[in-house]
Amino acid sequence: MEYLKGDKSYAMLGRQYKINPGIVSRWVRIARQGRPSKAKPQKITKFTGMKEGLNKTLEELQQENQALKKRLEDEQLKNLILEKVLEIGKRDYNIDLKKKYEAKRPLK
Repeated sequence: MEYLKGDKSYAMLGRQYKINPGIVSRWVRIARQGRPSKAKPQKITKFTGMKEGLNKTLEELQQENQALKKRLEDEQLKNLILEKVLEIGKRDYNIDLKKKYEAKRPLK
């Protein structure tokens, strides 16, 4: 009531009653608006919005799984083709295109 009368600031009341001025501010807000609601505003964190990604249905997950299996199959086929091309290059043209991991760079 002292704050609402305009006599003192939050800081002055906090010092007088040895409490945090933020508490005085909250009490004033309650006095003006009535009791605070139980629902607190949701904090925004790095996890905000993650629930949306967790709500995928089983059907969506199965479709995604099938698509990933297809991509894996395609990549394995590409890898097999590349291995065959390298094998043919070495056998027929005596060209070794595989990188040798032990090979060292020439010094300048």
